[in-house]
Amino acid sequence: MLMGEAHEIAHFIVGKIICGCWPEYRDFNAWRLCKSCKEASAYWYWPTAAGPIFSMTLAWIGMFLLRNETTKMQSLGFVLIWANVPQARIMTVFMGGGDETVVFRNMTLGTEAEPYFRWLAYGVVLLMALPPIIASFRAVKNKQGWLYNVGFMILPLLIIGSYGFVFLNGLLERGFLANVWIMGTPVFITLHTTFVFIVLLLFFRKELFRLVKEKVIPLQL
Repeated sequence: MLMGEAHEIAHFIVGKIICGCWPEYRDFNAWRLCKSCKEASAYWYWPTAAGPIFSMTLAWIGMFLLRNETTKMQSLGFVLIWANVPQARIMTVFMGGGDETVVFRNMTLGTEAEPYFRWLAYGVVLLMALPPIIASFRAVKNKQGWLYNVGFMILPLLIIGSYGFVFLNGLLERGFLANVWIMGTPVFITLHTTFVFIVLLLFFRKELFRLVKEKVIPLQL
């Protein structure tokens, strides 16, 4: 959830730089550019690209950390890969949505490449998201290694989908702390991120490294 919020912030900051305005609307997983953005800049679609670029950069950093000699860095690499949900990037694009599809649709608009924008999106998202996934499966060598990876591919999406996109977004839609204050963000989203997930992260910070140390998830590289 923290990496998801960072993904959204990457959208907004680049949007502010290029368009001169914060998003017109946002919730826990969706956002909309301000209406004046298309008129303000020919590169108005780059704020959309900023989110996946940010997230997949962190996933790639995680992939390289898996090669580190220390188990703590390997563990952090494992966390960075799955916290940025590369599997979700692939899934949404192949279902016809996703930031990558929006970007390539608009980049190729009116050009000879326009009929192939979906194939461009497929290719780019696979190049960005597939290597970290493969690296994680290869790194965890114990008998249950594939189960850990499959679990991190599926369970967080189910939790985020039900808790974040249904429950939390439902509260926002009902107007709960929905007033916008900073970077086009409702107060509820900021409070939730700060007082729930940062507190939990601080409370469980040692657990980020304990599993590898105790060889529950041995990474034998």
